[in-house]
Amino acid sequence: MAEAADNLKLDMKMASGAQGPFAYSLSLEALNALNGEKDQQSLEKLGGVHGLAKALDSDLRDGLDEHGVGQRSVQAHRDAFGPNKFPEKPPPNFFAILLDAAQDP
Repeated sequence: MAEAADNLKLDMKMASGAQGPFAYSLSLEALNALNGEKDQQSLEKLGGVHGLAKALDSDLRDGLDEHGVGQRSVQAHRDAFGPNKFPEKPPPNFFAILLDAAQDP
């Protein structure tokens, strides 16, 4: 956990120096580490959910501006962090289904 906190600190420092029209103070890598490891300590260092929302330039009540432009827009966040969806898993092939069925009692 301490390593994740150090990585988060480093990623935040790197992201805060980022240039461009939509530079957020939290990098994609830091956000993934924070979420993937469920690192409560690093979240508290950010200022809790309020600090996280501020780092992502979002609003806890209103969220993002779906039809807007600029840093608070959905498109700006999608460009910076990628789409908010899981990759689709391919369906099992016929032989995997057959093997699974044969193993049922």
